[in-house]
Amino acid sequence: MKLLLALLPLAVAPAISKPLPFVMVEQNSVYPNGKYNLSTLELQFGVKNEFEKGYVYASAGPIMTHLALTNDFGDTELAGTVGADIQINGNISMFGEVFGTTSDTFITKTGIVYSFNFY
Repeated sequence: MKLLLALLPLAVAPAISKPLPFVMVEQNSVYPNGKYNLSTLELQFGVKNEFEKGYVYASAGPIMTHLALTNDFGDTELAGTVGADIQINGNISMFGEVFGTTSDTFITKTGIVYSFNFY
């Protein structure tokens, strides 16, 4: 979580000029080897800033985890995300995201997206 808190000002700073606030509700479930293991439910409040070649964003809010082992929801904790999406050319963009929780869980996502233009 300390790393996420350190990155948060970098993601939010550009949004000060034209912040685009958003609310996100997200549910994730994990099924290793086809068997239910856990689910999470998030409610995140954030800001996004668009610029010429993409956007940056930062969000934070509560997250609840349901564990199959105990068939119970664990403690609600705080989670946050910082990320960016940058257009490389007309059809190709790159993205990166860091997600963290107060229990020091971290998830990173990176990738390349090719968009088809049929018009």
